Amino acid sequence: MNRLSQFLAKPRVLHSQVVHHVLQYVKSTIGQSLFFSCTSSTKFKGFVDSNWVSCLDTRKSIGGFCMFIGDSMVS
Repeated sequence: MNRLSQFLAKPRVLHSQVVHHVLQYVKSTIGQSLFFSCTSSTKFKGFVDSNWVSCLDTRKSIGGFCMFIGDSMVS
């Protein structure tokens, strides 16, 4: 979704097709949930990475992150 949001100003047909594919995937995962083990810690951890001017399409910077509660990724 982060990558798709870069094309909001001038979306093309390909972008619409990819959004449709993403929505189908999200719809198919409705019954899934996070698992928190009772032996896992509840420590909150986050990791971030960024790269200056690395997108070949737009020459913009790209960043990403992931957040964990214990051993489970939540974002």
